[in-house]
Amino acid sequence: MSTYENLYGGRVKVVSTNPSNPKEGEVWYNSTLGQLKGYVLSPAAWTSGGALPAATIGLAAAGTTNSSILAWGGGAPSAVTTSLLYNGTSWTATPSLPAARIYQSGSGTATAAISGSGGDPPITNSDEYDGSSWTAGGTMNTGRRHIDGSGPQTAAFAAGGWTGTATSNATEEYNGSSWTNGGNLNTARYGISAAGTESAGLAMGGGTPSSPPAYNNTEEYNGSSWTNVTALPAARAYGIGYGPQTAAKQVNGNSGSGNVTTTFDYDGSSFSSAPATSNARQDGAGAGTDNTSGVVTGGYIPSATATTEEYGQEAEIRTLTTS
Repeated sequence: MSTYENLYGGRVKVVSTNPSNPKEGEVWYNSTLGQLKGYVLSPAAWTSGGALPAATIGLAAAGTTNSSILAWGGGAPSAVTTSLLYNGTSWTATPSLPAARIYQSGSGTATAAISGSGGDPPITNSDEYDGSSWTAGGTMNTGRRHIDGSGPQTAAFAAGGWTGTATSNATEEYNGSSWTNGGNLNTARYGISAAGTESAGLAMGGGTPSSPPAYNNTEEYNGSSWTNVTALPAARAYGIGYGPQTAAKQVNGNSGSGNVTTTFDYDGSSFSSAPATSNARQDGAGAGTDNTSGVVTGGYIPSATATTEEYGQEAEIRTLTTS
């Protein structure tokens, strides 16, 4: 059995005050307080992050870590060409989009992103970001707004949306240069929360302009067809999704009767409730590695907002007990 001395190269120190710069996992005995202390991870939670430069709705985002998230487009209230990078503390401007975009799909990373369709009326344009500039990407087959997607720039998908006249069940796949039609969703809807990749995708919730205004339907994509799987615990439209198919997160959205703060984690077979956000937002954007971390920003709360929230664990000094 490993001891503290074996793991950390020394015995538990006795000190009169807590160290000013402890290392994660470090343990000590505070003789003044008569307590065993440790610098350990706190339970995962949402915390306030740096605000966007302007309140924005219908933006898109991509990224894999809380310290490197790209967000672009949206409305403030009119569609904008703005592109921004989050470093874990604040947002800074990056080169602008070729044209204003709103309610588009967002996939990829902060240095290799793909933005698809969107607009009012919907367009078929897509744009690629390489970490230094935006350039035109392949043309989509069907223009849609309130479309969502996920995956790396060279293996992304985008599904659902509103064509301007009807709710869509179409899926398109991107190979880094062109879009091709994939398998159709079993249930046509817009405002889904998408996660995963082209060969292991996830579409959570969504809605229609008629009844019901929000769905709890969840479907998995294998690269050619969608399969109905365990439903969300509650109906959600215009929410935020990110992460891989087996460790995805669904954040916020509209329940059909109002915006919610709830979030859910998906493990590839079932959903579980996760810590709620401080703000109830719809039509925001977000990205993250998996359901243990991530960033969400913008949207309606109930008016346009610039707020940002981060999810994860932070190390903190805690009193250690045997309970």
